[in-house]
Amino acid sequence: MNTARAKLPRLARLTGAAHFTGEFSSRRQGVYFTVLFRNKRENEPARLGIVAGRHAVPGSVDRSLMKRTIREVFRNKRETIGSVDIVVRVRRKADRSKIAEARHELEKLLNQNR
Repeated sequence: MNTARAKLPRLARLTGAAHFTGEFSSRRQGVYFTVLFRNKRENEPARLGIVAGRHAVPGSVDRSLMKRTIREVFRNKRETIGSVDIVVRVRRKADRSKIAEARHELEKLLNQNR
């Protein structure tokens, strides 16, 4: 039996170079991630952009794991984050044994915006 994976709605994604550049209102940095915040108009849902380059995470399997983890944390926190655009940059690879630590760090970084 194949269960459907929860998806991030299209309107919750940042697409195009214009969304990833420009001025951001705040920046939080941890061991695994750098999180950039840009405030939006009130009552607009939060949107997410992910930057996971080959230099930071060389293996495609590891890169995909990091991106899935970021999307999952964002999906769970999206309602409480508020009206912001968020760009998450992966700084360092988290091994499978440390993915829980990376997830906890990202949750903490997203909570600091409030």
